[in-house]
Amino acid sequence: MDETAKVMQMILMALPIMAPQNSKVNEDVLAMLNALASSSESERWKAVGDELLERAKSTQFDSDVTGYCALASLCLGRSVDLARGERAGRKQS
Repeated sequence: MDETAKVMQMILMALPIMAPQNSKVNEDVLAMLNALASSSESERWKAVGDELLERAKSTQFDSDVTGYCALASLCLGRSVDLARGERAGRKQS
């Protein structure tokens, strides 16, 4: 299983725990994950992480804030991993 699939699997497993079933968080996150599913670009993962953090700032419910922040950290971590890989690839060239 590649790293993107692992991150997506972790997020999908965590969603029911972190966000209430009636929350819009699940719907938003799943839409973003689908957009990223085929992407390995660091900047796209960073953009999603940043968007999730912005949503955390504007939400009214503590459970949503927690969910958004946890998922944002996964996306931003993936972005950093990809950026490191991209840099390592350029150094070897």
